[in-house]
Amino acid sequence: MDLYIGRRRSWSRFLPAVLVAGVVVLFAAVQFVRSPGAIGVLTLAPEVGAAGGAAPSLPWPSAGSAAVYVEGIGLIGTTKESVPRPIASVTKIMAAYVILKGHPLSTGQRGPVITATSADVTTYKTLEAEDQSVVRVAAGQQLSQYEMLQGLLIASGNNVGEMLAVWDAGSVSAFVAKMNAEAAALGMQNTRYADVSGFSPASVSTAMDQVILATAAMDNPVFAEIVGQAQATIPVAGVIYNINAILGQEGIIGVKTGWTEDAGGCFVFAANWRLGGRALRVYGAVLGQDTLQKAFDTSKSLVRAVGPGVQQARVFSKGQPVAAFRPPWGSRVDVVVGEDVEMLVWPGMEVRTYFDLSTPRAPLSGDADVGSMLLVVGDQQRRVALKTAEALPGPSPAWRITRLR
Repeated sequence: MDLYIGRRRSWSRFLPAVLVAGVVVLFAAVQFVRSPGAIGVLTLAPEVGAAGGAAPSLPWPSAGSAAVYVEGIGLIGTTKESVPRPIASVTKIMAAYVILKGHPLSTGQRGPVITATSADVTTYKTLEAEDQSVVRVAAGQQLSQYEMLQGLLIASGNNVGEMLAVWDAGSVSAFVAKMNAEAAALGMQNTRYADVSGFSPASVSTAMDQVILATAAMDNPVFAEIVGQAQATIPVAGVIYNINAILGQEGIIGVKTGWTEDAGGCFVFAANWRLGGRALRVYGAVLGQDTLQKAFDTSKSLVRAVGPGVQQARVFSKGQPVAAFRPPWGSRVDVVVGEDVEMLVWPGMEVRTYFDLSTPRAPLSGDADVGSMLLVVGDQQRRVALKTAEALPGPSPAWRITRLR
């Protein structure tokens, strides 16, 4: 009996140590199996940056308003003045756009024949007496839709605009309603048409709205062909000459002039420019100038300034860190761009970055795909792959057991 009691007392001496060891083992087991915690994600690239250095100054007009846009890049700039103003015969861009949308022509087609009536002759004589821009017509004269558009866009015939309006919609007012509907559909928020020709000072717009329209109109090859013609020959009127006196200068291929006392000199233009082996299309509008020549000179200056300023710029380089993973158990692992990214930019243009990163799960090898980054520069979008710069190991057993949180 005394021996048994002695043995029991001997074991009791070790019980606290056994309990401590058990607690330690249990703690280590719990530490080992519980989640190591989420890997933190840190973005390094700014949400909004700039590309190509500082933007050069442009020769904006001292009066009136102007806007310039480069196709494939986006808006280069506008003057601060954005109040709608009369636009004179620039109005006819929308008139032609509506006609070609309702009565499409393919290149080489002449379209339906339109016969001039005695009422059309009366309109011609009335507008001529008011010193408006007109194209001579005669009763019974037949002109194709294509020839009518030449009279509208090349010679800027106000009477031709009214003839086309009645032919298309039954009345001038119904056609003007269609013009305004198209303006709204194109997002031309500051434009209101009151007539077909722009002779009315109530037909108003902004330079930016007219650039929007010009890009849409020039997408039509028939429209682009006509505004690029220096002259044409149509029945009765004979040879008509393009009022766009700078067609072909500085790469200018159109679009439309305008002049009234209320509107001043107006010119909406499209010009081709080459950057290396790549063709660029520059669009612009200059409104409210003292003379039409002033509008021409300003437009040429803007083309000369904008064309050489466009750059093929390196926006991001392969291997450039743009984000990072921060595991609780180790050092930061950078997330890098998987390729060189070059885009057309105007210096100073905003570069917006949008990340789509997968939830990181360790371990990850080096050069592992972990998501993408969307770059938006003007009208351009480019999605690039993102990769780990080095391996991201999982937590070690020792860290799992000894961590405090």
